[in-house]
Amino acid sequence: MKKLTKLDGAVTKYFDRITALKKRTAVVLWQLPPFLKKDADRLERFLKILPKSYGYAVEFRHPSWLDDEIFSILRKHRIAHASVSSKGMPMNLTVTTDFLYIRFHGLEAGSAHDYTRAELEPWAAHIREHAREGKQVYAYFNNDINVRAPENAKMLMEMVGSAAVEPMAEAA
Repeated sequence: MKKLTKLDGAVTKYFDRITALKKRTAVVLWQLPPFLKKDADRLERFLKILPKSYGYAVEFRHPSWLDDEIFSILRKHRIAHASVSSKGMPMNLTVTTDFLYIRFHGLEAGSAHDYTRAELEPWAAHIREHAREGKQVYAYFNNDINVRAPENAKMLMEMVGSAAVEPMAEAA
């Protein structure tokens, strides 16, 4: 909501509130709104104030962010560029840190989209390549209308093969 600016203690407040979840929080995702265009200085100022004790990914939803300057800033701060599968954004598989973060929002049918093997294959190849390098991959399906996400996630895991791991089990 604050679009990375005028935070007035909001970041500190946020992290104070999620402290109890720290052991179960691998990556914190910052998703920018589609109308927010590239602003390298704004991004840099925001990333500088984040606590170093978490992993982070940034999901850009306007294509203007997808350039070398922004990817360089993410690398400098060891923050993942969240690659997205979406009708509204171009596929960009740039890796900016030691893990990958991928979001599947759906294609033609948006969040009701049912991914095909052909649509997932470039993603599976990307995951396999980086898993061989020892990088962890976090992939999330957000195409949850008509309950497509679970089956699509299972298909991607099958395509990835031995590099895929089951999601973290609930604590007893």
